[in-house]
Amino acid sequence: MATFTMKLDERDRANLIGMFGSIFLDGECYAFAIALHQGLGCPIIGLMEGDVIRHAGVRCPNGGIRDVRGEHTEDNFGDHFLSAPHLIRDISIDELYLTRPIDEISIMRARRLAEAAWPDLPWIQSLAKNIKAFADELEELSRKHRIWIRGGVPASPPHLSIGDDAESGYELFPTLDGGGFTINRSYR
Repeated sequence: MATFTMKLDERDRANLIGMFGSIFLDGECYAFAIALHQGLGCPIIGLMEGDVIRHAGVRCPNGGIRDVRGEHTEDNFGDHFLSAPHLIRDISIDELYLTRPIDEISIMRARRLAEAAWPDLPWIQSLAKNIKAFADELEELSRKHRIWIRGGVPASPPHLSIGDDAESGYELFPTLDGGGFTINRSYR
């Protein structure tokens, strides 16, 4: 089976959140909340300013609230936006769409960012799971035919290579932008 490094190291994870986090904190938080809801099955909550949904996130099974910054308590979830006390209530996807337009591409990008930042969350279905399944099947095929995919030098396109029985399988690593994975064969 392919070895699979699902986690970015802490510095790369922080850089990823830093590059895209502000977009999904104030502006596209609705898309991020929908992405988390679809990916984790958690209910969507809203930080309310009167009747306006000022910020959105999801309620985790442990009672915490998650947005692009990570997990928060109900007491500190709204600190970035409003003075305490914070009014937080369950909201629906329909309420978010009625408040303002939400681009499906933003939801997809938010989902990729969230999966890359927190691969250990219980994702219902994820890019990482699909890629792992693909790599496992590809490894089986490579072993059968003794043909392996690898890159010749950094930044070169992968190519097929004859196997020499020294392969231990494929290794997969997340790209720094969280949008994909690199693959290479590994050796015993």
